[in-house]
Parts: sequence; C-alpha cells; structure tokens
Amino acid sequence: LYSYSAESRADTRPVVNRYYKKWFLLQEMQERAISSHEQYDLLTREVDNIELMEGIGQLMREIGKAMHLFGDSLLTDQPYKHPLSLKWTMSAIQKMLEEERGEPYYLTLSLLMRNLTGLEMNLREEETLSAQIDVTVFNTRKPESTRLSSLLTPEHPRFKFAVRLTLSWLLGYGILQLFHLEKGAWILLTSLIVFQQTYSATRIRLFHRVLGTLIGVVLGVTLAHLLPTLSGQILLLMASIYLFFYWLKKNYVVAAIFITIYVLASLNLLSDQGIAVMFPRIVDTLIGGVITYLVVRFVWPDWQYKQLPGLLLNAVIKNKRYFESIYEGAVTEEEYLHNRRTAYNADNALTSAWKGMRLEPKKSRQYEESAFNLTNLNHALLSYISALGVHKHAESLTLKEREFCRNISAVLQYVTELLTGTADISQLDTLLQTANCWEESLEELEHDATNRRAGLIYNIAHVARELLIETKGIVSSK
Repeated sequence: LYSYSAESRADTRPVVNRYYKKWFLLQEMQERAISSHEQYDLLTREVDNIELMEGIGQLMREIGKAMHLFGDSLLTDQPYKHPLSLKWTMSAIQKMLEEERGEPYYLTLSLLMRNLTGLEMNLREEETLSAQIDVTVFNTRKPESTRLSSLLTPEHPRFKFAVRLTLSWLLGYGILQLFHLEKGAWILLTSLIVFQQTYSATRIRLFHRVLGTLIGVVLGVTLAHLLPTLSGQILLLMASIYLFFYWLKKNYVVAAIFITIYVLASLNLLSDQGIAVMFPRIVDTLIGGVITYLVVRFVWPDWQYKQLPGLLLNAVIKNKRYFESIYEGAVTEEEYLHNRRTAYNADNALTSAWKGMRLEPKKSRQYEESAFNLTNLNHALLSYISALGVHKHAESLTLKEREFCRNISAVLQYVTELLTGTADISQLDTLLQTANCWEESLEELEHDATNRRAGLIYNIAHVARELLIETKGIVSSK
C-alpha cells in the first residue's frame, strides 16, 4: 500500500484510500478475534448454564463463517452480504446472558459478548465504519527501502538461501553434464521449486513434490491409455493445466499431480513420447530432491533454535510497547496501530519458528519444550493484551490500575534484560516476590462486581509472571 501511495495520482488516490480503510478495519477485526478474556476451558467448567456456553460457541462459529464470506468478498471485489441469522443469534445470546446477571462469571462473559458484538458490527457496518477512518496521513507514506549491502552479509537469511540455492544448481548442473541426461533440466527445476528459505519448509515442499510427481505419473499414464485420441489428449492437457493453477495455492501435492499430467499430455501431443519420459522424470525429480535435501541439511544450516531467542526478545519488546500504548494512552492513533501490528507480526514470526523447529533433526531441537512454553506464553500474553485493547475506549483506567500496568511493564522489561544478558540477577527474587504481592492485590480487585477490567489486567499480570519464571529457567540452563 505504501508503494501505491507513493506512485498514486490525485485521480487514483481514492482507490488506494479505499484499500487503506479496509486494511485498518481488518486490523481491528484481528484484534477482536485474537483477544482472550479468560481461560475459556476453566470458565466453561464454572458456568452452570450449558445452553448459554453452547450458544456462545455457535455464535463464534457463525461469526467465523461470516468473516470467511467477508474475505471472499475482498478477494472477488463483490459486495459482502451479512448473514441475517447472525443478528438473531446475537440477540438470543444477549437475552440468555442477561438472565445470568449476578453470577460471578457474568462480567467476564459480558466482556466477551461486547467483543463479539463489536466484531459482528464490524462485519455488518463495514462500509459505514470504513468511511469514518481517516487515512489521509498515509497518502505521503513511502515503502521502507532495504539496502543491498544489508542483504550481502553472511548473517542475513536471504544471503544464506541464495548461496545454498546456487550450490544446489551447480551440483545439479554438474550431474546433468556428467551423465549427459537428456531431460536433466528437471533436476534444476526440482531444486528451484523445492528449495525454501528454511529446512522445515524445504522438507515439507520436497515431500509434497515427490509424492505429487509419483501419483501424477501413475494417474497420467492411466489417463493417457484411457484417452489415446488427439481430442482426448487436448482435453487432458487443458484440464490438467487449469487444475494445476486452481490447486497451486491450496494444495501443492494436488498441484504437482496435475502439472505432471500436463507434462505427460503435452509431450504426447508434441512427440508422442509422454509416457516414455515419465521414468526419467521420476529419476530427475528424486535426484533434484536429494541434492536439495543434502544442501539445506548440511550447508550453512539455519536451525530455528538459534533464531528463537532473538524472535522471543523481539516479541516481548513489541508486546510491552503495545501494552503501554493501551494503558498510557500517550500515543497517536497511527502509533497505536503500528504498535499493535508489529506485536502481531512478531508473534507470528515466533510461532512460525517454533513450528519449523519441530520438523528439524532431533539433535537440532534444543530447548524444544521451553521453546513451546515461551511461544505459548507469549501468544497468551498478546491475546490478553488484545482483550484490554478492545475495551480501551470503554472507560478510563484508574490510577491504581495504571500502577498495576506499570508493574507488569517492569516485569516484561526484566524479561528482555534476561534475554539480552544485561539483567541484574540479584533483583530477580525481589521482583518475583513483588509480582506475587500485586497479583494477590489484583485478584482481590477482580472480585469487585463493578470492575470489568480487573480480570483482564490480572490475566496479563499472571502470564507476565509465568513468562519471567520460564525465561529465568532457560537463562539458568545455558
């Protein structure tokens, strides 16, 4: 969007602004969708009204379907039609909830319903809400530039990726020339398609490619015998290439099946040798796959456990800044949106690294259990902060609540110092004792029947304390 803003003229700016407004509305929906108001598994056991909990679950499913429809409308540029049943379900659940007024879980469920109501309104009134968003400040934005010199360093992941890909091509081309393989270009093509920036992504793509090729050969040869005529081969060619592009972004295994069938059909039409070259295709695919695996496994490996400390540090810093934007309120709306977006991006990067770590060799999965705990705690922290952010405009925080929030920020700051090795370890026990004391005070405040935010702040405080303890364990084990 920044690129389009820099290049847009006065006549095209309204189109760019429309996408900006959609983008910001989607970010607000994301904040509502990712927010957690309570540990819902525990809350479910506390609520006696099973129909109410099932109704809330049904409401969430209907909102999920509506958001899927909204996403389709954005992709197809068609008007979004809000489901009529959603508003009826919302009203029915609200009435059921009002009957539970006075119960200890009422405040938590009322906050949850307020959030779901806001999400439903975002969908139902999206045109009206989008029109109210001021995006003129972004018309002068320019995309962030990346200096070429920063990419040409051994530490940069893209530089490592480029070196490994080049080496795999050199090895593939050497095998092609050494053994005079007639269709050896498929070795290079396999390396190009399969090679990804990380070991885990490469391993997944390699498996999908080989599996899709093998199934495609079997299915393609069968269809070639069933459709031996010219018209049959043309039909097979057109259908396979269409289905390849249809499935390319949805399921790569299926896409690989159809591109293999397409190659077979096209060679049958050109030289009547489609079936004959299928065996060399399998061999070349396997050779390219083996080369790719060996290179990504042994040449300059970029294991995720080495990235996790830096990603966790970045995620905690971004969460802390997002949290402070909410309770201090001393930032502009533009800064708040930026802090929120970067916190979500940092959490996604941390989660992706942990998922990739699970596919790496066992000896490279150092701190796997701790990595899972830290990733889970960071995501929980972000979810609770998002819940506070959703309700930040409802009522102003009291001085006591702000003081609690500052204490939480101090804990998060100490976590970052632990991760960077600059923390004063002698202060750790004192900080933990202090955290226990204000957690107990918050728990007392949470029982106030009129305080809606205390539970949210308590959840953030509890997760921040757990994050501190887990980080201490990792630092101590090094």
